[in-house]
Amino acid sequence: MFYVAAIKALRIANGLSQKQVADYLHVDRSTYAYIELGRTRMHVETLVSLAEFYQVSLDTLVYGKPKMNNGNDNLPPCFSCHYLLK
Repeated sequence: MFYVAAIKALRIANGLSQKQVADYLHVDRSTYAYIELGRTRMHVETLVSLAEFYQVSLDTLVYGKPKMNNGNDNLPPCFSCHYLLK
């Protein structure tokens, strides 16, 4: 489950707390913490939401690198999540 490491790394790289990401996903912070720890599996819809949120491909989350280079995985920290830092 590479996505466990990937979602934590993306969250930290974007300066977000677990609570901020949990709020975006409409789940409790403890639920999100369990996802990051690999204790709770993530629904595919949630994985898609996180890929959109961080502006990376699902391949990047699941495999650690894009399988097909679509040009979106070299973006700086996500733009869509900066509204959370206000």
